Amino acid sequence: MTKKNIRPDSTKTETNQKSSTNVIDQYQDHIASFYDSLLVQETVRRKELGLPFSKQDAEEFLQEIQQAFAKKKKHSDDSSSTQPYNKFKNPLINKAKQEGKQTTLKQMQSTSIEDAIQALLKTLSSNTLKVYERGIKDLIEAGLIRLYEKQSSVESSPRSLYDFANVPHDLILEKILSHPSWGPSIKTRNATAYKNLIKYLGTKTEGIITFLTTKSTFPKQRIKEPTRLLSSDQINRVLALLKKENPRDYCLVYLYLFSDLKLNETLKLRKKDLDQQKNRDICNLLSYFQDLNDDDYLFRTRNRKPLDPMQISRTLQRIYDKANIPPVSLRDLKKISSSE
Repeated sequence: MTKKNIRPDSTKTETNQKSSTNVIDQYQDHIASFYDSLLVQETVRRKELGLPFSKQDAEEFLQEIQQAFAKKKKHSDDSSSTQPYNKFKNPLINKAKQEGKQTTLKQMQSTSIEDAIQALLKTLSSNTLKVYERGIKDLIEAGLIRLYEKQSSVESSPRSLYDFANVPHDLILEKILSHPSWGPSIKTRNATAYKNLIKYLGTKTEGIITFLTTKSTFPKQRIKEPTRLLSSDQINRVLALLKKENPRDYCLVYLYLFSDLKLNETLKLRKKDLDQQKNRDICNLLSYFQDLNDDDYLFRTRNRKPLDPMQISRTLQRIYDKANIPPVSLRDLKKISSSE
């Protein structure tokens, strides 16, 4: 039987990269239109709130949007990486050393993964050969089976079965079954091919290569905690205590709760922005309000910089403790207040 080519097709990879580049170039106008629409929406929103929106503000707004997209893309790329598996060490290797299975370990070190896969393919019938070959090739192209230390270079040193033993195969299987680009039938085919590969290698390595139960490294979906409900009396008690203890934070929280401003916008309010604000009379409680210039931040630190939102959260936490009220985040408090 001739040796099957299971290595990734570099020509296909280059073609895919070129086609991706062409798609991006083709839709540059659509991307620009998307950013323009976001900019128009933000301009209208700030105009309705009476907030300034200079050219510098617009550039900062677009920069924040682009950074958010870049961060999301980086997270997506990191989630598809197999780097977390490099720290895994198979405990069965140490057990084999203690039991004197040196011959098996040496054979694992001298046998490459590619040769082991070829040996498996030779044992298959013609009916299942193409299916398993296609499945294993998909896994190699996806980086879930690495034939070489550097997947993109065939000049790199080949990985041995000893290296392959130090891979958490149960997590790889989990990754196969949750692959975003494969349909259900492809996932099943590739998972079956991987299971049988591990089973075959287990018989050749005296059970050293096998599925071990390890802690999942994939981030689980965060379950959002339900918003705790507070009554109107409880909210009024919180505001009354806050007004007595810290008038500055009270003004900030009051403006945030009873306006359409976001928290970040409330923190960066300047005195000149109050001309169009409802409830602006509340700021007369500030002892330094009359001494502020038009460009001064309304809620500021001693260094005349905007307050840190964590500082407001700590103040509210003290108020909740004093009032014996279950703590609620500032954003949840705004939702509750708006629904009252």
